[in-house]
Formats: sequence, structure tokens, C-alpha cells
Amino acid sequence: MTGFTLLRRTVVLVAAALTLSQSLKAQSLSQGASTFHILGLQANGLVYAWGHGNQGQLGNDDNDNSSTPVKVVKGEYSGTTYLGDDTDNKITEVAVAYYHSIALASDGTVYAFGYNANGRLGNNSTSSSYTPVKVKNGDYSGTDYLGDNSSNKIISVAAGRNHSVALAADGTVYTWGSSDYGQLGKNSTGTSSDESTPVKVLKGAYSGTTYLGDDSDNKIIAISAGYYHSLALATDGTVFAWGRGDNSQMGNDNSSQNNPIPVKVVDGAYSGTTYLGDNSSNKITVIAAGMYHSLALATDGTVYAWGRNDEGELGNSSTTESSTPIKVKGVGGSGYLDLVDVTAPSAPTGLSRTASYGGAKLSWTANSESDLSKYYIYYSTDNSTYTRLSGEPTTNSFDATGLTIGTLYYYKVSAVDISGNVSSKSDAVSKKARGTWWVDLKSGNNSNDGLVSTTAFKTIQQAIDDNSSFTDGDSVTVKPSLDPTTGALSYYDFGNDDISASEKFVLISTAGADSTILDAESKNRHFYFNGDQDSTLQIIGFTLQNGKVT
Repeated sequence: MTGFTLLRRTVVLVAAALTLSQSLKAQSLSQGASTFHILGLQANGLVYAWGHGNQGQLGNDDNDNSSTPVKVVKGEYSGTTYLGDDTDNKITEVAVAYYHSIALASDGTVYAFGYNANGRLGNNSTSSSYTPVKVKNGDYSGTDYLGDNSSNKIISVAAGRNHSVALAADGTVYTWGSSDYGQLGKNSTGTSSDESTPVKVLKGAYSGTTYLGDDSDNKIIAISAGYYHSLALATDGTVFAWGRGDNSQMGNDNSSQNNPIPVKVVDGAYSGTTYLGDNSSNKITVIAAGMYHSLALATDGTVYAWGRNDEGELGNSSTTESSTPIKVKGVGGSGYLDLVDVTAPSAPTGLSRTASYGGAKLSWTANSESDLSKYYIYYSTDNSTYTRLSGEPTTNSFDATGLTIGTLYYYKVSAVDISGNVSSKSDAVSKKARGTWWVDLKSGNNSNDGLVSTTAFKTIQQAIDDNSSFTDGDSVTVKPSLDPTTGALSYYDFGNDDISASEKFVLISTAGADSTILDAESKNRHFYFNGDQDSTLQIIGFTLQNGKVT
């Protein structure tokens, strides 16, 4: 299957480059070859298409692109107007290839539409079709068409760049289209080996008699198609690959060899004996073939990847390709990804805060879970709607910054494990975001907001006494005391009253004592600090005249 299933398999959406398959337990792993069009399968069996349509791959009897979904018409399907509109024979699965599309009906028959070079539509032709055609039987033991034997229906389909794959109920696998890299699995390569009707994949390294999946005790149960390679999963959990291998996508410890018959993927980082999935207590349960890489999901939730890694598609904090399976790492590169673990960590406790510029300094009791990856930090202005901050600390402290000065914020924290499970949020704490208030005798104005140097207050009194947003931990940054008219050295006058502050803050000159003077004009005015004096309260870089600090 190439697609992702949502709403407990009610809606299937097949996308261009990344597809996921979600089951009841939300375990998911599937990836299709890179394409430019999309198919959507509705619960009632109808199929929708949109995107690139120049080869008829949208199935709407046209070859134009479509930026909105169109209904795929019936073509050779035995419905009324549209593919899947017969309620007794719904479409159950779809697959997207580079320039062609495939659909599987509930009676087991298969339909294809789009570009047909190399015979990839499987209808014994190389003529493209803008409407669905019925795939012929070829090597399949039916009457006329692939899947028309009710005792051995086709149960799954997949599509590569220019080849197609189908899985029968008896476990055997059929392919058609291009065989240039051996992706049909029939022990031949090159364009002369292309097939316009289905052929049966040979057994290769599989322990059957003649064909892949022909051992009734170890049937093939899943298939996937990459750009030029194919994958198959056996009942015993082992994985087989065939086709192009020059990017290590075969997983058989060979980085360059193409394989026209199935090879067995070796164990690599998997904890088996020799081959991936050969540990009966931890079988491989899902496979996926990407463009030039491959993926597998084990029973324990671990994900394995091999092949090309130029863009980091193997998920192992590297861009080096691997010819054997490696383990996909967890969120942020911590531990290993576990798609089965859906147990969230416990909510963090002991959250505390102190004032900080533009936010708050937060700390909390570290979580005890061994698979913990990081924490999420949230803020709110109403203790109701919370927004996540961009930082993701891996330890139990965080500096929340960049918030609005003088605003009261509420904070909460949640814990995240390496599988991406997120805990519930902690209890909330609150703190005003402290800031720097600017004062400039020469260019300031007391009607300004004081938040930046270009909108500075004119007097220190305005910044401290008359500023309703002034709070603990703030600083008052004072520019040189220059006369507004002459620009000569002057002083900051206390005015007609004492300056009184109950908050703890820092009063700091930008130019030092030689150019910043505080003067009470012989009026014996005072600074009164009513808060506890500690290391957070400082007056730095001023000359004090005719007054004192109390």
C-alpha cells in the first residue's frame, strides 16, 4: 500500500512524497515514490485526484493539471459514471506513481490510468489512457484480468516510478512495467525485459519453491514500491528487496548492485540472528519503499532504515547512506524512535519563576522517565489560551524571553519522550515580563512609552514613579545628562518631590558618572527604595549631587 489512512481507515489519502498509514493504535509507517499528483479515496469507494495531469494520471478523461480534486471516471470499471461508484464493488486501495495511478476494487480486480510507457498500466499495451483500464491477468491464474479469481483476489497494490506491484491473497506477488533495474523481480533487466501484463516475481532468496510467497506457511503479506525498487514482507517478519541497488536500498550489505530477483534484507542494527525480522518475538510488521531508501517497522515500535541518506532520510543524525538497516533516532536525536509507545510522560511538577527581561526565568523538578527527550514551554496572558514558545529545553530550566514588557504572563511546562509523546501541562505560575525603560534628558519626552532609546522618557521620575508598568527586576537606562537646548553637560533633576520606588531594579548610566549627574538642586531630595535591598538593586555610573539614596 502507498498511502496514509485517517479516521481509523475511513479516509485514505495517497500523497506525492510522504504518506502515512494510521491504524487503531496510531502506528504508522509508509512512504511512496516522489510524484506530482495525489489520489484521495473516500469511504464510499469513490476516487478523487488532483495535481499534475499531463499524462492522464488524474483519470478524468483529460490531460490537464488540476489545482482542485476531480472525480476519477469509471473507464473500464463496471460502475455507472465514476470509478468506485458501484456499492457492491467499491475501490478499497489506491497507489500513486510518477505518471500513472492504480486502484484496487473489492472484487480483487485492478485498474490503472495515466502514462503507459514500458507497459506500466498492465493492459497489454503501451498506449497511455486518460481513464481507468483493467489490468490483464498475464501470469496470474485468472480468467482474463488480474484478480478476477474469487479464490485468489488481489489484496494490495503499489506503484513505483515506472512499474507496478500487486499482492495476491495466496501470498504471491505480481509486477508489470519497466524492468530496467530488475524491479519486476523476474531475473532480467533492461527495456527489452519490460512487461505490459503482470509477471510472477521469482523467489530469489525466499525459502519457497519457485515464486516469492509460494510457501503457504510463510506468505508475503505486504508490498511496497520505491522509485526503481520493490519490497515485500513475509509472514515470518523477514523482508525481501529487488531492483535498483546503487544507493544501498536493497539492504543486503551491498551499496551498488542491482538485483533482478529478491534478496533478503540483513539484520544490520536489528537485534536478530542474520536477517531483518528473523527474531520471532520482534517481527517486522510494516515496510515502506522511498525514492532511493527503504524503511521497516518492528513489533516493538522501532523503525529501521537503509539506503540513500543525502537529505537525512534515514533519520539517524547523519547524511551517510547505509547498505544495512540502522535504527531511526528519537525526537531531537535522543534515543530511538518508538512508534508503539503511546504512553506520555508525567506532567512536570515544581514549576517556579523569577523576573527576567522580556519574560521570566523558569525552573521545575526534572522528570524521572528514562526515555525523556525534551520539554515544551507554554505562555498565556489570560491563563486560558496557551501558546508554545519556540525553545525546547532538554534540562529542567528555561529563560522565556521576547515577550511584552510589563505584561503579566502565565507559564506551563510539558514533558516529551523520544517517541514524541507529550505529557499534560504542569500547574501554572505567573510573572510580569520585566524590561528596560529608557530616559534621555536631551531628546526624551514624558509622553513617550520609554521602551526603546528612540522613545525615551525625559525624566527618571517618569520612568520610576509615574510608570504604571514598572515592576520588580526592571532596569532604567539613562543617557548622558545633556541640556535639551545647548547640548552642554547638565543634570537630571529630582524635581519637586522625592523619587520613591518599592520595586527592586537597576538604575544604570550608558556613559558613566562623568556625564550623567543626578541633582536634587540643594532641595535635599531623596531616592527612597522601599523594597528589600539586595543584589538586584543597583545604581551604576552616576554622580550624585545634593541628595542621597535611602
